[in-house]
Amino acid sequence: MWRRWQRILSSSLCSAAAAAALRGGALREIIRSGPVFEQAKLADLDDFDRWERLGSQLAASLKLSSPEEEKVRVYWLYLPVYEWIRRAAAGRSRPLFVGLQCPQGGGKTTMCDAIGQLFEAEGASCAVVSIDDFYKTHADLEALAARHPDNPLLHGRGLPGTHDPELARSTLDALFAANSAVRVPRYDKSARAGRGDRRPRTDWPEVKPNVDVVLLEGWCLGFQPRPPNAVDDPRMRVVNEYLRTDLAPIYERFDAFITIQVPDLRVVYAWREQAERPLRDRGEGAMTPDQVRTFVDRYMPCYHQYIDALYATDLVPGATLRIAIDAHRRPIRWTDPRT
Repeated sequence: MWRRWQRILSSSLCSAAAAAALRGGALREIIRSGPVFEQAKLADLDDFDRWERLGSQLAASLKLSSPEEEKVRVYWLYLPVYEWIRRAAAGRSRPLFVGLQCPQGGGKTTMCDAIGQLFEAEGASCAVVSIDDFYKTHADLEALAARHPDNPLLHGRGLPGTHDPELARSTLDALFAANSAVRVPRYDKSARAGRGDRRPRTDWPEVKPNVDVVLLEGWCLGFQPRPPNAVDDPRMRVVNEYLRTDLAPIYERFDAFITIQVPDLRVVYAWREQAERPLRDRGEGAMTPDQVRTFVDRYMPCYHQYIDALYATDLVPGATLRIAIDAHRRPIRWTDPRT
């Protein structure tokens, strides 16, 4: 069944006429055949008209380039993830707190924006927050680097230790208090010649009270600190300790968790290069290919230390959704490393 629908999507769906023909029964089967629909255990599709309406609205908003892209991204990925979160949030008296982990370049920001749009379309609210927006200020990052002069992993933003845990804690507490509007921090990665800095508070967007869902995304969310004697890389020992003190306590708040698995971590290099190449072509001061490799290299020790354990663990027992994507960011069937 899966291969049959893949062949359909790669051939007959590549025209507007084919896309129109999929409305109705064929589209229903495509939704049901998607790997995320199956993984999320969305056994029923009773309200098909609602799925079709939301999908059409989202596809128009995203300005997707082809019918195939619409089906893969909207009906196989964004809508099933949204529906899984929506069902988990139903009937709660406080916001549902969802964590989402995906390596850099995997499309988590676009996914979170799409999920926010879908909640808004159905009269609910979803506050999307990135762990990146809790980076320390430029001055504090400089001070961190000075405290660890021989550890390049802590020279600049990125890894555990470079975030402001107090800011994260106070912001999340305010979102859950639900009694007033909350300003959510924003970080400007282009500031200070690309070294980055926190934006002024007046630039922080405001989230209205009584939010239904808080969705926190980040490349290293869910990474669990290891015992100190289990960390062989001396550079990672201090990062491991920062992970324990600064980020891991946030996980205790999660009501649900989503992890997006990639087939090979080397794809992160390719995705970063994909993002930089158009900027270089336009003369916008992007990184060179060598700089891209150096940049991504800095994150790899963290991935290698924690990613296998994350893929093999239910961070929130009974409420963890695992999604696998290929090098083209298309959802594929999840391969459980525990089997």
